[in-house]
Amino acid sequence: MLEFIIGRAGTGKTTYCLDMIEEKLRQSPQGNPLVLLLPDHMTFALERQLAYNLKDVGGFSRAYVLGMSRLAYQILMRCGGAICPHLSEIGKQLLLSRVLSRQKLSILAKAARQHHFTSSVASIIEEFKTANITSAELKAVASVVENETLKQKLTDLSSIYEGLNAQTQGRYHDTEDILSLAIAKLDECTWLKNSEIWIDGFDAFNPQHYLILEKLFKLAKDIHLTICIDNLNAVEHEAQAALFHRQYLIYQQAGKIACKLDIPVKTTILSENRRHKQKDLAFIEQHLFKFPLQSADYAGGLSLVETANRRLECEAVASDILRLCRDENYRHHEIGILLRAEDEYGNLLEAVLTDYEIPYFSDTKRQSSHHPLAELIRSSLEAVRTWQYEPLFRAFKTDFFAASRSEIDALENYVLSFGIRGASRWLSENDWQYSRNRQIDSMVPDEEEKQNLSAVNNTRRLLTAPLKIFREQVQNAQTVEDYTQALYDFLVQMQVPEKLMQWQTQEETDRALAKEHQQIWNSIVELFDQMVQTCGSDYISAQNYEQLINDGLDSIKISLIPPGYDYVTIAPFEHNTLNNKKAIYILGAN
Repeated sequence: MLEFIIGRAGTGKTTYCLDMIEEKLRQSPQGNPLVLLLPDHMTFALERQLAYNLKDVGGFSRAYVLGMSRLAYQILMRCGGAICPHLSEIGKQLLLSRVLSRQKLSILAKAARQHHFTSSVASIIEEFKTANITSAELKAVASVVENETLKQKLTDLSSIYEGLNAQTQGRYHDTEDILSLAIAKLDECTWLKNSEIWIDGFDAFNPQHYLILEKLFKLAKDIHLTICIDNLNAVEHEAQAALFHRQYLIYQQAGKIACKLDIPVKTTILSENRRHKQKDLAFIEQHLFKFPLQSADYAGGLSLVETANRRLECEAVASDILRLCRDENYRHHEIGILLRAEDEYGNLLEAVLTDYEIPYFSDTKRQSSHHPLAELIRSSLEAVRTWQYEPLFRAFKTDFFAASRSEIDALENYVLSFGIRGASRWLSENDWQYSRNRQIDSMVPDEEEKQNLSAVNNTRRLLTAPLKIFREQVQNAQTVEDYTQALYDFLVQMQVPEKLMQWQTQEETDRALAKEHQQIWNSIVELFDQMVQTCGSDYISAQNYEQLINDGLDSIKISLIPPGYDYVTIAPFEHNTLNNKKAIYILGAN
C-alpha cells in the first residue's frame, strides 16, 4: 500500500510519520525493518528526536533513519556488491585532470587550462549520472545536433566522461555509482522485504531516486510518502511556475509507479497548521505567494528591524535572544538564525554571539582552507620553493613552529628592515650581522645589539631547521607520491597531530572549533591517500604540485554535529535544517 501524506508546511507531516514509527516500535520492538528515508541533512535531528521519544523504553533496533546514500550502503553491505574505494571530490578532480591532459579537445581546449575547470566538469558529470545519461548517449545526441558549437561541446564532454569512466571502472566508486549498484542489488535484497518505509522531507527526486523508489515499492509492505502541497488539483499545480509544481510532479510520478505495480493508493490530507501559533505567521504562510496580495487585520508574530550596518543587525539579534531567554524563559535550542548571505554574516554573527556569551552551533560545512594546518601546507610548499618573505611568515604564524609569536615578530621586523630573501641568506651558516644602529667608525656591536642579533639568528635557525629538511626532500621529488610523502614527513616532523590534539583539549569554550581540529588531520590524510591512489605515479613539477594541493584543500569541507543540545542554531537560508523553533531570526532579509 502507498499512502500519500499531503499537507502544507507546518501541518505535522513529519510528526505524523514519527508517531506512526513510535507506535509500531512500542507495539513490537522486534520485527521487519521500519525505515525513515530523509534528505541527508535531516537524518541527525530526526534520529535524535525518535530516540528522545523512546527514551523510556531504552531505544530501538528495528528502525533505521537513513539518507539515500546511507540506504545504498546498507543495501550493498547486506546484499553484497563489489564496493571499490570511495572516490572523493578531489579524487574525481585529480582523475579529470589526468583525463584532460590526455584528451584532444576542440572547443573546450582553452577552458580546460583554466583554474577550477575540473570542478565544473565534475559537477556536470555528476548531473549526467543522476539523470542516468551515459557518454554514448551524449555522443549520439552530438551527432544529430545542428548547432556546430553545441555539437563540439557535447562531443568534448562525452570524450571527457568516457575517459573518466575508463579511469574509474573497477577501481573507484563515487556516490552516484554506489546508488546505481544499490539499484541493481535491490531486487535480491531480503532485508527490505515486507518492511515499512516512510519517505519525508524531499521536495524533488532525480531519475536515480525514482529507480530506487520503484524497487522499494516492490519490496516494502507499506510506503508512506509525504508531499508538501496544499491540494491535488492538477489544473492549479501543473504549470511550471506554480508554487507546488515540483511537489505535484512527485505525486504524479509516484502514482504512476504505484499504478504500474498495481499497488493500492491511499491519501491522507493534513490541513491544520500546528506550527504557527501566531495568526499573522499562519496568514503569511497561506498567502505569501498568492496574487492579488491580501492584508491581514492582525499582527504580533513578525517584526521588521532596520539597522545601519551588519554588525548592528547581529547585535540586535543577540540582544533579543538574551531578552527571550531572560524574560520569557526560552531555551537556546528553541531559537534559530537564518542567514541570507552566509559569507557576509557568518563570521560577524559568530563573533557577536561569542561576545554576548550565547552558545551557538553553525549548521554549515566549514571550509578547511582557512584552518592553520591548510595554511601551513600551502605556505611551506611555496616557501621552500621561493624563500620569499610572504609565504615564510604565513607559515611561521600558523603556531605550528616552535618559536613564540614575539620571537617571530622580532625576526619579521629584522627581515623587513634589511629586505632579506632567498635560500642562500635564510639558510646561511653564518650569523646575520646587518645593523642600522652601528656607527661608521665602529664595526664592533655593543652588548644590546649582540643580544638582539643572537636572538634573531637563534629564531631563524629554529624556524628554518624543519623547512631545510623539507626542501631537500622536495628537490628530490619527481612524482605526486614523492611530493606527498615529503609533505607528510614534514607534518609529522612538525608534530602536527600532537598539536592539533592539544588545541582540541584547550578549546573548552568552543566545542565546534575543537571538533574542527579533530577532523582536519583525518581530512588531510584522506586527501593525501586520494592523491597517491589516483595519480601517485604521475610526474609533476613543484609549482604544479602546489596548485594540485591547493585545489585539494579548497575541496575539503568539514561537517560538524551539534556539540550539545542547548545551542542556538545558525543555518543558511537556502538549505536550513531548523524545525519547530519557537523563534527564528532572518539576517539580511533584503
